[in-house]
Amino acid sequence: MWPKTWKETEKLLKENGYREPKELYVCLDNSHYSQWDVMDCANTTCRFCGKKGVIKYYLGLPDKMKRWFSDPVMCDKMLGHWKEKGHWISGVGANFTLKELWDGGLFNELSYFWDPEKEWMLPCKCVFCDGIFNGDEIRQSPEINGEFSLVCDECGARQSCCPKYARGDPRNLALFGHWNGWTPFGKRRKHCCGMLMNHPFF
Repeated sequence: MWPKTWKETEKLLKENGYREPKELYVCLDNSHYSQWDVMDCANTTCRFCGKKGVIKYYLGLPDKMKRWFSDPVMCDKMLGHWKEKGHWISGVGANFTLKELWDGGLFNELSYFWDPEKEWMLPCKCVFCDGIFNGDEIRQSPEINGEFSLVCDECGARQSCCPKYARGDPRNLALFGHWNGWTPFGKRRKHCCGMLMNHPFF
């Protein structure tokens, strides 16, 4: 029954729900440093600068998440941070236990994201250029009857926003982006690469 070739392996995987990661091309050209475009073909050009995307990205996280949460044991592991919330949720500071990824200051800083007792304002997207207003920017804008008047830093357009709110949930997944010279092979290079971590596993 064990597959003898890659084609047989691929067939077996697909019969059990496997889908290949989708290859995407990202453009982060300096001419539009605060915006990005994602293309699904190597020959498609960026809507902001007209260049081809040079960063390859494989989008496979949704399929990974489906597999994670189809297994009760994995679901239990994914809630490990919540079972150990006493280490990070109270903000004790120097008394943090440092044994796991969720121990320490970062999880304490983001505790609202997992704590069902906490509520926060969701970001709002500019309807003209897709720029993002974060909660602080929205709250600092003029308000009339619960509606905020916003001016986009990217395109200068004025618009109104009726904010929405979310509550924390222990099942939430946090994605952390790192651009700090992570070198997977242990040697220093002149270039650096990004790393996307998902909580609570890498």
